[in-house]
Amino acid sequence: MQDLNIRCIIHKSSLIEYFYKHTLVIQDEEHIDPLIEFQDDSWLLYSSKVPKHKTSLIPPTLPLKAIRPVVDSLTLYYIKNSLVMPCFDLLKTTMEIDFGIVEESKEIVITNIKAKY
Repeated sequence: MQDLNIRCIIHKSSLIEYFYKHTLVIQDEEHIDPLIEFQDDSWLLYSSKVPKHKTSLIPPTLPLKAIRPVVDSLTLYYIKNSLVMPCFDLLKTTMEIDFGIVEESKEIVITNIKAKY
């Protein structure tokens, strides 16, 4: 089985963020699991530790690097809608999943899982 080197994280019931599971080294600085923004002809990789801004009040965050897509947009659609979301929906119906935020990194994490039965 081929590893696509993509990690999916669901922050809310419909918001999925994708991370590239490689360490990106730029000017001797390591960026672990950069956030992927999908474009038609490239994937833009952003630091997962720096907030990405798109507002007019804050200058936009520039990507660390652009790479060629590893998979096409139809495959990504399939991954999200046929694999990730149904698995998450199944977990929600059978388990209680509590989420929390790590204060230092602001990362959203699973804090508690309990069976509903």
